[in-house]
Parts: sequence; structure tokens; C-alpha cells
Amino acid sequence: QGEYEVTITAGYPNGEPACTYVANTSYVAVSAPVFEAVVLESSFNPGGVYTVEVINVSGFNSTLEDYEFA
Repeated sequence: QGEYEVTITAGYPNGEPACTYVANTSYVAVSAPVFEAVVLESSFNPGGVYTVEVINVSGFNSTLEDYEFA
């Protein structure tokens, strides 16, 4: 977590002035939400399709990030 800077300098053997590029970025660690998954159908139902209810246990604001469950 923090602020980072990278400097790239290209030097030329024929004496031309060096070219420099600077890039800045910040990194913030975010933990995954804690959730509970409840399967609403009984095991091995004939249709083979199951509905799962995902309960947000951690109070995570789900509008901030998208998660895919598989």
C-alpha cells in the first residue's frame, strides 16, 4: 500500500540528450467481502439447476465492486 514512482531513462550512444519518462501510481489494498452462500434447493434436484442466495456478512458496500461467483 502506498505511492510509487517509476522513472525510465533512454540514453543514446551518439550523444543525443537522454529521454526520460516518469509514471506515478498509488496502490490501496482492499480485502474481499465476507459472505455466506445458501443453496435454496435440495441436493441432487432433478433439474440440476440451483439457486444460491449470497448474504453480505461483512457489511461490504456491493456497489463499489463487482464480484463473479462460479
